[in-house]
Amino acid sequence: MYDVFFQCFDELNADENFEVLKQKAPHAQRVQGIVGIHNAHKYCAKQSKTELFYVIDGDACMKEDFEFEYKGFDNKVYQWNAIDGVYGTSWQTGGLKLFPKDAVLSARDWGGKYLDSTTTISNNDHEIIDKIASSHLYNTCPLHTWRTIFREYIKQVSRKNPSQLTQKKLKLYLTHGNRDTSGYAWYARMGAYAAQSYYKEHKNSPEKLMIINDYNALSTLFNNYQIQ
Repeated sequence: MYDVFFQCFDELNADENFEVLKQKAPHAQRVQGIVGIHNAHKYCAKQSKTELFYVIDGDACMKEDFEFEYKGFDNKVYQWNAIDGVYGTSWQTGGLKLFPKDAVLSARDWGGKYLDSTTTISNNDHEIIDKIASSHLYNTCPLHTWRTIFREYIKQVSRKNPSQLTQKKLKLYLTHGNRDTSGYAWYARMGAYAAQSYYKEHKNSPEKLMIINDYNALSTLFNNYQIQ
């Protein structure tokens, strides 16, 4: 059996999502309020008593038919698909992850240099499990919806060799939703617009792009952004 960590910060649906998780993994541990996603990952690794450990985010709700597995995994990062709360698509964004403890603890400087924890920790040695484990329900309010897509747009547009999926995501982020679309889709689109503008201005300043891992700074950016 592997340790399971529920990594949350300020998600509005964290309590109910944690209750669902405990039905699947009664031994799940809640990690609350650690500043910095990278810091939270490292904290989970330090707390883990197993060589591999699961991490699920606070805005993710486990699917009813999903069951955790504890055998047959190698010492690399695994990712499961999640249903996106705004777009209804299935991809790894916001999905369940299985990390090797030693790889997380030995990763150096990634907290201040890299945008994406998962690909950095795995050094691109990761495997996608073709199963849907959860729903990524980040669209609970304007800020959280805007913030999530701002972060994801910056991650995708920063990729050196963008895949077809990356291109599909970027287009979808910029075109899906209007003011009448349910699920805060308009705020998701505005988050993509804001990220597109921010990236054009700061793409040659990696330290500026690291704003995506600073939730306080993103909140300030959102409050100063004019929703059209």
